[in-house]
Amino acid sequence: MNNTFYDNNTTNTSFNAELLVEYTENCTIKNNIFSAQNTEKLLTIVRDTPGGASSTGLTLDYNLYHHPNGTAAVVTQYEGQMWTGFANYQTDSGKETNSIFATADFMDAGAQNFDIASTSAAINSGDPTFTTAVGETDFVGNTRLVNARVDMGAFESQMVLPVEFVDFAGRQVDDFIQLKWMTEAEINHSHFEIERGIVGQNFEKIGKIVRSNDADNYYFSDKKPTAGLNYYRLRQVDLDGAHAYSLTVAIDFFTKNIQIFPNPVTDVLEIWQEEDELHYFLFHVNGQEIQRGVFKQNDALDLSDLEIGIYFLKMENGGEVEIRKVVKRDF
Repeated sequence: MNNTFYDNNTTNTSFNAELLVEYTENCTIKNNIFSAQNTEKLLTIVRDTPGGASSTGLTLDYNLYHHPNGTAAVVTQYEGQMWTGFANYQTDSGKETNSIFATADFMDAGAQNFDIASTSAAINSGDPTFTTAVGETDFVGNTRLVNARVDMGAFESQMVLPVEFVDFAGRQVDDFIQLKWMTEAEINHSHFEIERGIVGQNFEKIGKIVRSNDADNYYFSDKKPTAGLNYYRLRQVDLDGAHAYSLTVAIDFFTKNIQIFPNPVTDVLEIWQEEDELHYFLFHVNGQEIQRGVFKQNDALDLSDLEIGIYFLKMENGGEVEIRKVVKRDF
């Protein structure tokens, strides 16, 4: 936890990555910065043993990743599965749900100064449940927890943020997604920029809300969400132009063209669609592909043999892609 990695894979081979994990038991990897430079564009590799044993109790989350080739080009591997695009990895594998792809904004990486600037997305973006041990400090002995949430990386910014987020969430309302967030201690705050990201693409600005003098509750409606998973984050901007990012939230947007039910499901998942056929891919939450095939109109998928847990159903038709989370339960 709270380490900074820079240009680890200096061999530039596909057998190494910025983070390489062999078989582990009950390990946690959180609040780190992984800034990769390798020509293979590899961020992480999590390998099982030659005998096929998988890591148990491995937690990967609340990390910041970056590569100069961009979020759509980077490669990750998890126990035999490979993804191109950081958002694809998050969606299909179910890993790193709260991790982000962003520039670390080091003070001077060329001079090996890996302290983070005031513009870094790592600030206040670590695990919100993190608590410091008695006397715990950052890499150079500064206070480890300055704001409401710990920073990512080995260095803790000593800048007190003008805005502390209490909550950030969203939900589908009819044919749009409504976002809501709460703040406290707004100091020198100018405005919020709302950013949306979808699988395989970078975040883009879709709106702006200036500071409210009357309340600490904010609302924003995304009138043009993408079918399937939409990722949202808030870029909070100070009066002097400095900025910080909120936690990223993922929200499913269901269109009328495709309906799946019941969800959670015990045995048979029914699929209703308007097209003649639909290609589907079913993934376990760990990224393993379970099955694939083609749906016909008003078809059904037998999930009775699957273990209880979380799965992702990816559906494609003519270039359009929808990804739905499916929960399997026993009753």
